Amino acid sequence: MSRIAVLSLLIVIISGCSNSSEPNLDGWNELPDVIISGGVPKDGIPAINNPIWDTAAEGNWLDDDYLVVGVVIDGKAFAYPHKMMDQHEIANEPTSTTPYTVSFCPLTGSSIVFKTTILGTIHTFGVSGLLMQNNLIMFDRQTDSNWPQLRLQADQGSLINTKLDLINHTEIEWGGWKDLHPGTLIMNRNSGGRDPIAYNATFYDGYRQPNASPLFPMSFNDSRLLPKIRVLGVFVEGGTKAYPMNSFDNGRAVINDQVNGATVAVFGDPDSRMMRAFFTNVDGQTLTLKLKAGSDTGSLSKVNFIDDETGSTWNIDGKAISGSLIGEKMSQPQSYVAYWFAWSAFNRGTDLWGG
Repeated sequence: MSRIAVLSLLIVIISGCSNSSEPNLDGWNELPDVIISGGVPKDGIPAINNPIWDTAAEGNWLDDDYLVVGVVIDGKAFAYPHKMMDQHEIANEPTSTTPYTVSFCPLTGSSIVFKTTILGTIHTFGVSGLLMQNNLIMFDRQTDSNWPQLRLQADQGSLINTKLDLINHTEIEWGGWKDLHPGTLIMNRNSGGRDPIAYNATFYDGYRQPNASPLFPMSFNDSRLLPKIRVLGVFVEGGTKAYPMNSFDNGRAVINDQVNGATVAVFGDPDSRMMRAFFTNVDGQTLTLKLKAGSDTGSLSKVNFIDDETGSTWNIDGKAISGSLIGEKMSQPQSYVAYWFAWSAFNRGTDLWGG
């Protein structure tokens, strides 16, 4: 069996996507893309509920260069390793002060974090076994509605057309997240009910190569980038723009740009594989950001920006720490990281940074 065939088989085993038969779509929104069913039943990929947490020091099983989904909830930092999310795809936090869910689709390289109090009820989510353009379709256990992850809404069930309330999060290497948040917690390997050694396995390395094809055929293809280039996709009032990770191959940088008429700055760091966007209209003026001297290398926690207009200094969380704008904070647009083939399929005609 060829290496590609072995990789495909392993992905099928883990993701539950072993055939491409079309399910019954009665009651679904009319969608532009085919939905295919996987080869395992609903919940065949087991979601994690109420994870167990370890300190950063206890998370030394995870090498610093592995990616995590990092999120700050009610002032506390949490890390969800891709190595675990590859095998579970969903982690529910219904007992958090702010109930939320982290979803990750390894086939499209996309993570979404969202609040789960919907119409006054806390919802928990599972993996449906269905896919749309290779992307995870979630279901909620309270109404059995189906939610294509990158549609950011329910497309079937009693919650049809309900939008997800997204929470800002960061795709970043574990070492970089610890640098930014030394007090972070990391999901314990016993959270998923599997032997911890199971998370030593790596199934997607070949699949993640920039020129590798998606596992299942796509009904839409945008050839402006190779399919597996990671992009930060930014939303602004109906407009979208994608910023490729390889835009920062020459080192840390800030891109000053516009998305649908709104001014933004996008920071990228190739060493930690982190990208983050900010709105740059603050206190009635538009700012132009650049890295402050000495911020181009070294610790991420020491990264600062300076704006040309007032000379104020801003930290990596977008808060002014000195200058005339001290105490101001730049807000962040909705955004997520995904493979280009998926971002462009779910946001057709998207603008693309090409600077």
